[in-house]
Amino acid sequence: AVVCGGSEVSVVDVAARAEIDTFDLGHDCQVVDICDDGSVLVGWISISDNGRRVRRLEIDGAGQLSDTGESITPDFPVNVHCAPGSNTALILQLGFDVTSIAVAGLGTRDQVTTATAPGSAIFQPDQGRVSIRAEGAIDVYDYDTASGVLSDTPALTIPGTGSLVPMGGIDTMAADPSTGLLYVTDDDTLGIYDATTGSAATPIVKPGADFTGVCFGGDSSIFSDGFESGDTGAWS
Repeated sequence: AVVCGGSEVSVVDVAARAEIDTFDLGHDCQVVDICDDGSVLVGWISISDNGRRVRRLEIDGAGQLSDTGESITPDFPVNVHCAPGSNTALILQLGFDVTSIAVAGLGTRDQVTTATAPGSAIFQPDQGRVSIRAEGAIDVYDYDTASGVLSDTPALTIPGTGSLVPMGGIDTMAADPSTGLLYVTDDDTLGIYDATTGSAATPIVKPGADFTGVCFGGDSSIFSDGFESGDTGAWS
């Protein structure tokens, strides 16, 4: 696993529960994602001094990080997602922009403007689509993972998915690998939606919770409850 905080990117051997490498970026890091080809995309944003950047590192088979020297300066990146196949990636930005880039070289491929601030993305390569979680809705765009071309407008919008508060690389939406259903955090609720039809299933509710991030590990949905309390849990 790769995590970042402060100016350092850390590689963690999950099985050994040990840090095996660190890389000092020389600036803050809030977002990180690993591509299929071993590229590691890291993003930095500092609103106070207009600082922002996405850089590409590489990780080898031993878990050692190196710098490719490649970078791009987008409009305040709040999350970055590598597309399957490692040809392209998406940068989600505070200015309601979603930019697709080539992974190798980080050149811009395409861009769309969302109605509200985007925060998380889930790819559906078998359908040629990507679901983007924004404030109050999920917008599903047609997307070519090889070329990075996005449809000009959403092919489907799923409304009423709740407020979007967490930023800084926190994924507020995850896809069940067995069903493709989208799980979306919203205060004390995990909403469940079909990315193909937009229909909603019965949500999971935990009164008093303040869900932030969600992901899937094995056959469980894993959640994080709040910034300060740091509580976590899972449902099968």
